[in-house]
Amino acid sequence: MAPNFRDDHILIIAPGSVHTLAQLGLPESFTPPRVRIQSRMFPGIEEGTWTATKIREAHDGEKAELIAKAGGAAGEDEGDDDDEGDGEGEGEGEDGGDGEGEGEGDGGEGGEGEEGGEGVYVEDEEDEEGAVWCMREGKVVNWGCFFALLQYVHETINPTFHTPILLVHPPGFSGDDKEKVTQFIFEKLKVPAFALLDASLAGLWAYGLQTATVIDVGHEKTDITPIIDFLIQDRARRTVRQCGGDTMTQHLHSLLPELKPEDVEQLKKSPVCEILPVGMPLPGEGGPVRSTSEAASAEDKDIDMLGEDEGTINVAAIVASGKTQEFLAQKEKERRGEEERRKPNREREINYFWIVDKKRPGEVDQPASALTSPVVAHGPGFPAPADAPAAGEAAPAPAAEPAAPVVTTDVIAPQDPAPPSDPSAAPAPLTVTVPPTTAPTTDDTSPLPETSEESEQRYKAASKRAQERRAAADGIVLKPDETWRELAIGSARFRAAHCGILSRIADELFAAISSVEDVAQRPALWENLVLLGNGARIRGFKEALLQTIVGKYLIPPSTGTIFSSELPTPSATGASTPVPGHGGASGVTPNPLLVAATAHAGGHGGHGHHGHAHSQSPMAIRYAKMPDYFPEWKEAGFDEAAFLGAQVAAKVVFVVDQGLTGGFMTRVMYNEVGPGGWGEMNL
Repeated sequence: MAPNFRDDHILIIAPGSVHTLAQLGLPESFTPPRVRIQSRMFPGIEEGTWTATKIREAHDGEKAELIAKAGGAAGEDEGDDDDEGDGEGEGEGEDGGDGEGEGEGDGGEGGEGEEGGEGVYVEDEEDEEGAVWCMREGKVVNWGCFFALLQYVHETINPTFHTPILLVHPPGFSGDDKEKVTQFIFEKLKVPAFALLDASLAGLWAYGLQTATVIDVGHEKTDITPIIDFLIQDRARRTVRQCGGDTMTQHLHSLLPELKPEDVEQLKKSPVCEILPVGMPLPGEGGPVRSTSEAASAEDKDIDMLGEDEGTINVAAIVASGKTQEFLAQKEKERRGEEERRKPNREREINYFWIVDKKRPGEVDQPASALTSPVVAHGPGFPAPADAPAAGEAAPAPAAEPAAPVVTTDVIAPQDPAPPSDPSAAPAPLTVTVPPTTAPTTDDTSPLPETSEESEQRYKAASKRAQERRAAADGIVLKPDETWRELAIGSARFRAAHCGILSRIADELFAAISSVEDVAQRPALWENLVLLGNGARIRGFKEALLQTIVGKYLIPPSTGTIFSSELPTPSATGASTPVPGHGGASGVTPNPLLVAATAHAGGHGGHGHHGHAHSQSPMAIRYAKMPDYFPEWKEAGFDEAAFLGAQVAAKVVFVVDQGLTGGFMTRVMYNEVGPGGWGEMNL
């Protein structure tokens, strides 16, 4: 008899080429995966061991500090032990303390002096060099790393002993691969029950379908799987290699070579990267990435200095400063910019996106407003500002700005500025006179000019406020250990799919469905397309793919009447009823697609082969309807719907069915038939 399992005792693991998803327990309303771990490990210090973070030898500057900290901590612990154990005799306690001190000192000198600090290791969570990715194109390339990843995920979640595991495997897993995984799960993780589920079948569980064609766009490949009545059509299954999300990333990088690969990946994930419908013209010519203008940054700074803070405007200070025209011009520019920002992304020639950079330890923040990048001063292909420093030179410090005027309820008496000695010199800053409580000690009541350091601090504060306001408007939360950059990009953001990925997927989809032996089920496969995978997350990818498939392979019923003149007729009456098998007077064979279209439009008649011809050319192509009863998944999107299907399957197999239909393997079954018994699971 199969053991009874509860909802909170089920562990789901879905390994992938980039990330491994996991979750312990099935909530009342299914949610996206709670654990997301990169599918890579690092070689450990000892041969044959693996770690989740890189362990490296400490640098020269780190060794002394780490050894000192370790020695200080050990000394404190030993001192506490001596205090607790002291009380028998003063002399005996002192002797014991001297002995321990000498032993500790010898050990510290030997570790640092004789070996120069060798053997001191640290965990570096930021360094990715030397990482081993255990999967590539949906196949395991390093089994030791893969098993270490599964064990790390199991230890991270730390489930109870009575916890079954459901593993969602990619379509590329062979029978030997499943046998290896089954053996590892039972012998190393000691689980009471185990089940395997193909990722394509998991998509059908999520959509509540029995027959569909699953298109899984992954990182480096795309899997196309026709499924009929929950049975995978292995002969018709296709895997399109070098056709996934990374393919589009590399294509974008070839268009924008000045960007780093990680920056291109962030561009692809941003809302400004979009795939336009087929035939829609681009809003402008493509161009490389450039940072926003320095003039806009300076204008923002002037507005902040004039007293605009947190949505308030200091009108009196603006009028008294003599910059009324500049302020109105800036407001008009902001109004036009706001109108431009309200346009849809596909109508804007240039749009902006944010890039996140992790700050290294000890890195100092650089001043940056919401409209300029602290890293990229100007992009290649765009002229540099006239005052930009030459290559290799440091950027000059920002010029000192006048202090922001202070407005009070008292009588304001602006002081006449003294005539400057240099005609090109800047005018004196606006001063506000407040009735003094005591007589001034000097006749000169003008304020002292700001130093360059104070002005730079004010500029940094104003830039930070502007950056935070713009980031908050875009829904971005600034973190202390991150630096944000905003870059402008042209029509290159619309060219992610111009690498031919849509046509390749459409061609392989037609070949896969045409290979299904049950011809009568092909229309159902065309009318229930399920698109999965994070590679399809780019905005507009789903619509553009369907449009490409429809444009290449859909023949509507009305098409038969348009080309009726091309089809032979059985008599001279002019009737446009096709007669397959007769070449006509000229002996020309008609187009089989046209024959199929007209046969569908005029009825199948009594010929059975008309139905076969109709199945060769789809009359309807559409996506399957997404489930609307999972609110959390509706908000997050159904790109990872295979994990949702795994949750539904785990609920049915482990909790509702309780093993009556043999959906999972128990430990008793494993002891009887061994790892080769995975084929007896009917999930």
